[in-house]
Amino acid sequence: MRSIYLIAMQIVVVGLGLSGGLAGRADFRSFYSAGYLIRTDHGDQVYDYKKTAATESEVVGKVGANLPFIHPAYEGLLFALFSFFSYKKAFWLFFFLNMALPVLVFRLLMPAPIWMEKRGRRYRR
Repeated sequence: MRSIYLIAMQIVVVGLGLSGGLAGRADFRSFYSAGYLIRTDHGDQVYDYKKTAATESEVVGKVGANLPFIHPAYEGLLFALFSFFSYKKAFWLFFFLNMALPVLVFRLLMPAPIWMEKRGRRYRR
């Protein structure tokens, strides 16, 4: 029963956060802006707050707080790939990537299906 409650709460939190994230009121705006700066050959300005704030306002929009990029610069390379898309499309891609990775990890950690175990035994003989 607790797990159903926790899953329901997580769905509510994610649902409420999506509208804010799409509007530019999420920390993804700083990641996206850093990626945009790197992609447009302004990677040396990723940690310049004035430049990142101006880029966030220009590329993402004026809604939401301007956040500094506080991650290692190599992380910005991942977000440079997302910056090829518009902010909203990049946000959805990042969202689905974040949803797919736990599913992938869960699948990788599951025990092998019975048919694979039988197949493995056949080859061991």
